[in-house]
Amino acid sequence: MIDGLTIHQLLCFDAVVTEGGFQAAAERLLRSQPAVSSAVKNLETELRLTLLDRSGYRALRPRRMGDRASRDVSPRERDRPAACPGP
Repeated sequence: MIDGLTIHQLLCFDAVVTEGGFQAAAERLLRSQPAVSSAVKNLETELRLTLLDRSGYRALRPRRMGDRASRDVSPRERDRPAACPGP
């Protein structure tokens, strides 16, 4: 198990992928955009992977490993915005 990995990071990552961006994810999770961005960046740092392709203007897409990771987050958890507590 990875020591620094949190459910907060996973849920924020999933929301970014599902909603297509950090601001929309933050609105869904009732969090600030910087908090969501930080959670996803910390997740990528912990995993030592770049999960999102940020190269396109307004075209945020998961990279191959990010796509795989987003499918592994429980669909049951996706419906619980309050489950994304602060770090």
